Amino acid sequence: MTTLESLETKATLISAPIRGAGDGMETEAPPKSEVTSGVHPVKRHVPPSPRKKAVPSESPGVLQLGKVLTEKAVEVEAVRLLVPKAAITHVVPNKNAKLKSLGHHKGELLGQSEGVGELRKERLEVKNVLEKLKNSERRLLQDKEGLSNQLRVQTEVNRELKKLLVASVGDDLQYHFERLAREKNQLILENEALGRNTAQLAEQLERMSIQCDVWRSKFLASRYFLFSIVFHFPVLQSDF
Repeated sequence: MTTLESLETKATLISAPIRGAGDGMETEAPPKSEVTSGVHPVKRHVPPSPRKKAVPSESPGVLQLGKVLTEKAVEVEAVRLLVPKAAITHVVPNKNAKLKSLGHHKGELLGQSEGVGELRKERLEVKNVLEKLKNSERRLLQDKEGLSNQLRVQTEVNRELKKLLVASVGDDLQYHFERLAREKNQLILENEALGRNTAQLAEQLERMSIQCDVWRSKFLASRYFLFSIVFHFPVLQSDF
């Protein structure tokens, strides 16, 4: 920044327009300018405007909009200030100050860039986590669907196996029942045959016992006859 700029700024302050009554922003006198650069200040006499009239405002401090009356208008005169070249001094900034300011700005920019980078990293991490969660949810849904399909197929297979098992067990039981019935009938027939054989043997035994009794009686009769002959034969022989 140069001294010329400061002088121009002060000149603009001096050349500010004088506001009259009626616009709500009245100024009575322009501010005084002071130059501290070692050069004598240039004093200009500002003649008062003949058209300036101190008319009190209806509402001071309020900007009045709308139609402005001609008797309340104020003519503004611009004052031109001439500054000699000798009063202008150029200020060259120090390199270290430049470097410090640049380093400070660079540090601020680096801090801002680091903050932005961290935010981006956080956003990327959150995005990656969301992607992972979505992928895991998708895999879990696929696994659930596959397991439900397997469960449905296994249920169908178990139902069919149960039907086959019941049918096979029913056939097995029916076969065993029929076989036992046949064996029972066969045993009944064999029992009847054995009963008939036993009856026949009993009849034969009874007949044999009767025959034994007959032969015994015959034997006893023949023995008695023989004994009587042997006993009576000498008597008969002595009689003859």
